[in-house]
Amino acid sequence: MSATIKDVAKLANVSISTVSRVVNNSKPVSPDAKKRVLDAIDELNYKPNEIARSLVTKRSNIIGVIVEDFGMSYISQVLRGVEEVARMYDFDILISCTYGDPVMENRYMRVLLQKQVEGIVVITESNNPERLNNLKALNVPVAYLNRNYRNHSINTTTINNKESLKMVVDYLVKKNHKNILYFGYDKDIDITSERFKREGLSESLEKHGLSKK
Repeated sequence: MSATIKDVAKLANVSISTVSRVVNNSKPVSPDAKKRVLDAIDELNYKPNEIARSLVTKRSNIIGVIVEDFGMSYISQVLRGVEEVARMYDFDILISCTYGDPVMENRYMRVLLQKQVEGIVVITESNNPERLNNLKALNVPVAYLNRNYRNHSINTTTINNKESLKMVVDYLVKKNHKNILYFGYDKDIDITSERFKREGLSESLEKHGLSKK
C-alpha cells in the first residue's frame, strides 16, 4: 500500500501541515523539521497526490492542447514542437482532438479548465468565430495557432506569408524562370493568409518587372 502524508508526518514526528509545506514549498519550515520530512519521504517512497498538490500550489504544470485532427500533417508537426518545449520546461501536455466538431471543442475547453491547466493551445486550420470568443473569455493564457485564418485579437504565432512569397518568387527569378503560375483560393480572402501571400506575390513580380495575368 502506498505511503500517505499521514505516514510521513508520523515518521518525521511533525504535523501534516508541516509535511504539506515542505512538499509544496509554500511556507517556511525549520531546517531540522524539513530534513526529517525529506528523510521520511525518501524512506517511505512517498509520492504526493498531484491533484491535491495543485489545489494548494495553484500550479498543475499541465498545458492543455486542443487539435482539430491528428491526421493533418501541419497539426502533427506543430504538436511535436509544443510537446518538445513543454518537456524542456518540465510541463506535461493534455491533448484533446475535436475532429472539427465545435461542440466537442467547447466541451474540451471546459474539461481542460477543470483539470486546472495553466494554459491552452489550440491548433487548427478552420475558421470558427465562436471559438475565438470562447478563448478570449478563458481565465488562462491562450495560444491560437491557425495557418489559414489570421486573427490579431488573440495571442497567435504564424509565419510571414507575405515575405515568404517574395522569397519564393525571388528564387524562381534567380533561376531564370519568368512565367510563374500561382495557385490560391478566394474563400474568406480578407481574413486568411491568402491575402498576404498575394500581396507578396504582386510586390515581387513588380520588383522584377514581370506582368501579373
